[in-house]
Amino acid sequence: MAFGDAAKGIASDTLKLSVCSPTVEPSFVEQARTRFVTESLFLDDRPGALLRFMVEPNLTQVIRRQMEEVEANELRADLNERIRNLFGAAGGSFSLQAFPAGAYEVDDTVGDGRPNLVLLHHDAFAINADPQGLPPLIEEIFKHKGTDRRLREFRNNLVFVVADERQVKNMKDRVLHQHQKLRKARARFRESF
Repeated sequence: MAFGDAAKGIASDTLKLSVCSPTVEPSFVEQARTRFVTESLFLDDRPGALLRFMVEPNLTQVIRRQMEEVEANELRADLNERIRNLFGAAGGSFSLQAFPAGAYEVDDTVGDGRPNLVLLHHDAFAINADPQGLPPLIEEIFKHKGTDRRLREFRNNLVFVVADERQVKNMKDRVLHQHQKLRKARARFRESF
């Protein structure tokens, strides 16, 4: 796996055979190899290439590490703001109640006649592919109001929006990619002066 033109690399099967012994399971070697491949910054990542080190860093790893450097709080705040704007834009028909922590944060009034759109935070709760009944948080908000947990009077005035568990990671990744593009654009703009 050494660097250089003379070092052509090693195939995965050859690596397993060279490292295996009666006390080492082949599956352990494969797990170690897979983890090494995903974490190595200078490993050749071309499809079908033998395992070998390169002089220049692996572009996929560089991008991944840059993505990890973006602060989680900044991303969370941006994503929350985008979600609020998206559902707030549809607010002509609804009164947005974004990210309530409990029933006490959701109004129980008819107000201007619009139903309350209760938007649950994707980190607090997400629906999986096979939901098993009504989630406790939704049931709590639907039945009760206020900190004293009195019964909600206008239950028919609530509409719930919950994230799909299978799409949450994709949503976060998209915001992360957009942050990276914005950061690079800002850097190029600064360099132009």
